[in-house]
Amino acid sequence: MRDMVANDPKQFKQRGGVLYQAELADPEIRNAIPKYTGEQAKEVLKSLAGKPLKNLESGIVAQINSNQRGKLFSSDAINKSVDNGYSWQDHLTAVANIESLFENAVPLKKHDNRKSDDGSVMIYRFAAPIAVSEGVADALLLVKETLTTDKKTLYTLELTEIKRPSGQAVAGKSDYGPEGIDNIRRKHDKVKPFIEKNPGNLFQDGTVVRGATSFGDYFDQNYRAIITLFEGTANASTLVQ
Repeated sequence: MRDMVANDPKQFKQRGGVLYQAELADPEIRNAIPKYTGEQAKEVLKSLAGKPLKNLESGIVAQINSNQRGKLFSSDAINKSVDNGYSWQDHLTAVANIESLFENAVPLKKHDNRKSDDGSVMIYRFAAPIAVSEGVADALLLVKETLTTDKKTLYTLELTEIKRPSGQAVAGKSDYGPEGIDNIRRKHDKVKPFIEKNPGNLFQDGTVVRGATSFGDYFDQNYRAIITLFEGTANASTLVQ
């Protein structure tokens, strides 16, 4: 039954409307399920330019500026996710869904800016569960708090990487503080059972996307789309490094 449903998105959508409607009505579950694919990341981020994005738990309202958009597509950020065992497509899918991920994210910890002696800059770290090709992962988000020249507080948002679920995190040796680990585990307790009982990558419209088994397969199948996606933020030589 799982294989038949997985290969028939229309059937899954019909079944999903009956079986999972109540669960998808829960925002914690709904926001963990991608609404957009990785191919849509660039257009989604364009639509978010200057838009206030609110985290429900902390109340922080952040935005994504041009500098953050570049970081989201950088090879450093993507390679972190790849090194953690995920694909480029998984990373780009998380980027495309950054608005709902930030809304759903839980605070991990707060600290000074380690890359600068500027005491006016603070870093807030968040995590949110997201359904990916391998099940469920943590999307790690970073919010930078700065003071503008007119003394107003500005919050900017970026997604730094996707990692294995927080059960493998060690407080004090990662971006997760002790309270942060408890916070994200609480999300997983609600979200993970729903994601695990659905085949493949479940998107919010009820369709199932069967992803490529490796980035090499994905690149071969979607070369033109990837080049277009990274136009202006990366070039072909960056993609294949």
